[in-house]
Amino acid sequence: MSEKVNSVESVVAMSVFQGDRLEWVKEAVESILSQSYTNYLLMIHQDGPVPEAMETYLKSLCENNKQVKLIVSVQNIGLGAALNKIISLAEQFNPKYIIRMDSDDVCFPDRFIKQVHFLDNNADIDILGSSLLEIDEKRKKCWASCYARTSQLINESASKALSVKPSYRCY
Repeated sequence: MSEKVNSVESVVAMSVFQGDRLEWVKEAVESILSQSYTNYLLMIHQDGPVPEAMETYLKSLCENNKQVKLIVSVQNIGLGAALNKIISLAEQFNPKYIIRMDSDDVCFPDRFIKQVHFLDNNADIDILGSSLLEIDEKRKKCWASCYARTSQLINESASKALSVKPSYRCY
């Protein structure tokens, strides 16, 4: 991470590893760079060795866009550790928000602005997600999912999910 960025409102955290397909990563990154909301820094973690074409793309992306920073781990450390590494390094930019993005996802151009606006206007909310539209490799819609919107539904869902573990410190 070469150039110093003093402060951004948000950091977008993405991890890329050897199993990711270059075309999907490119689409994911393009959907981030095309956001109507622009007060963010995209921090991409290269989690261990990746194919040469991916490495070339990531380096070129960072060289040509001051809004993108690349973090490289020589060995694969896993998604959780990679995201924690991004968050730790993001602290120097003093972000108000961390926006999570998978390397094989594409987001609508207004996703970030809607989420930031919602958080800015709802001080009692600390973490949020969004609905999703699942598509196949041919861009055909497979299914859509809209998550719970009320506290009661969220609490009921959480109590039924054995994998939900409350945490006092969210990363």
